[in-house]
Amino acid sequence: MRLNFFVLMALAFVVISTQCSKRGPSENDPFPALTLAPLSGGSAWSPEMLKGKTTLIQVFAAWCPHCANEMDDLAALKKRFPNLQVIGIFWNDEPANLKPFLQRFGNPYDSIWRDTNDSVNRQLKIPGVPAIYVVDGTGVIRQHYKGALRPEVRDAYLIPYLELQQPKTETIR
Repeated sequence: MRLNFFVLMALAFVVISTQCSKRGPSENDPFPALTLAPLSGGSAWSPEMLKGKTTLIQVFAAWCPHCANEMDDLAALKKRFPNLQVIGIFWNDEPANLKPFLQRFGNPYDSIWRDTNDSVNRQLKIPGVPAIYVVDGTGVIRQHYKGALRPEVRDAYLIPYLELQQPKTETIR
């Protein structure tokens, strides 16, 4: 009986340790190098694309109703913060579904990428979509949202952060 207890405890430790090691990158981690194919033309994905500007990366899919609901918000953020780079990663969906989705809900993205070899699952370990990463000009994740970006979270955390990232204009006296 005592041996069974220790075996169960050891098994529980292994399961918990494995689950803890399966977390994806979070705030203050560098955004990982992913293997992505361009869907909107251009060259291959590179982490260098994130350098020098604040970037909002949304992992999305055409079958995701929350993703569709966020398109207007992303467009409004892009309009309010013109220096913000908005990148879409089209995940777990067929490329043929992208064009009708964007025609229906709008296209707030500067570029769109597709995960061709499951690197999003392996590197980001997201449970589903939408997922949003806000990356600073050095390629470091500063904010991360899994699931739908609720307006109260957007207004309390995301927008104030983006306001701080805007280029400072000097006042000439």
